[in-house]
Amino acid sequence: MKTLNYVFLFATILCNLNHNAMCQIHIDTVSSSYYNGITQQPQTIDYDRLVQEYLLNKGEIKEDKESSIYVYELLNSNRIKDNNCGIYKIGTFSDHGFAYLFLIDKNKDQHIFLDFEDLSETINAVLEFLDNSSCIFTDTQKLSYLRNIIEINSVNINVIPW
Repeated sequence: MKTLNYVFLFATILCNLNHNAMCQIHIDTVSSSYYNGITQQPQTIDYDRLVQEYLLNKGEIKEDKESSIYVYELLNSNRIKDNNCGIYKIGTFSDHGFAYLFLIDKNKDQHIFLDFEDLSETINAVLEFLDNSSCIFTDTQKLSYLRNIIEINSVNINVIPW
C-alpha cells in the first residue's frame, strides 16, 4: 500500500510539472531568533510580521492598505504558536492572490518561505525540510503534506493576478 501511495504521488507530480517546468523557485531563509549583544537578551521573532513582510515583497499586499492575511498549518490548521515544526499555507483573502508556503522548525531556529514557481523544486525543498527537521514526521504526514502542496499548486495555476 505504501508503494502504491508513492506511485500515485509520483504520477500526480509528473502531471503537474508540465504546468510550470520552466520557472525557478525563490527560497528565502531567515533566522527565527537571535541573541542581542547590546541588551544581552535573547530576542524573539514576530511570525506575523515576517509573513506580512514576505507578502509585501511578493506584491500580494500593499504597504499603505489594510490587508487580511491567513496563516494556517496544512495538516491541522493550527496557528504558528501552537507547533514547534510545520508547514503553513500563507496568503491573502482575495480572489486573485497566490498562496505560499512557510516552513518552520522552531527548535532549529529555521524559517523558509517557498513559492510555487517550480513545483518540483518546491517539493524537493519540502522533502528536505521534513527529513532534516528536529521534529519527527511519519510517512503518512509527509504524504499528506505533499498532497496538500499539490492541491495548493493546482489552485495557484488558475489564479489570475491583477
